[in-house]
Amino acid sequence: MLTRVEDWKRLGTYKRIKNTLVAIKNEMSIGNYPLSFEFDRMLSEVKGETLSRQQIMSAFKSLNFSLVQTYYKPTLYKTNATNSDIYDIFKAWKILNYTAKGKDPMCNVSGMSEKIMKRPVNLKPDFEFQKEEIMKQLKENKIGYNHNPPGWGPASKANSKIKKTDKKSQEKADEMSQDEVAGPS
Repeated sequence: MLTRVEDWKRLGTYKRIKNTLVAIKNEMSIGNYPLSFEFDRMLSEVKGETLSRQQIMSAFKSLNFSLVQTYYKPTLYKTNATNSDIYDIFKAWKILNYTAKGKDPMCNVSGMSEKIMKRPVNLKPDFEFQKEEIMKQLKENKIGYNHNPPGWGPASKANSKIKKTDKKSQEKADEMSQDEVAGPS
């Protein structure tokens, strides 16, 4: 379809179609992995600070994992890494940041985050691995995610509040219509 999309330049949605197809092709390069991961949510589970896209890509690439953004939502990623590998990367990130700041990585953790953080970290990701190369790739391969055009989708909820001036004019209109129905007296 990507080879034929050039014939569709006359369409108003040409750019949207091409962006979607390029993003799907990028996602297919990783293989058949059905799940996608929202790394911000996973980081919040270990109570870690957010990573940049470059740091995420560097960490996965340093461990020889494939990683791509999904075509349907820019905050979701697909990878061939297991869940425990992903958590190891985020735990290593948290430990690195907290120890650099002189804090205990186990502070403010409880429940599920405590269980996750107590497991040993088996991987040692490099968050600066091939930094310049990855930054260059991110700039060159920027995916144009399609956002919905204005006016797309349902309108906002109806508002029952009437402005005072509108309310007065509505009352006058109601009085006039009642006078017309009653007729001359």
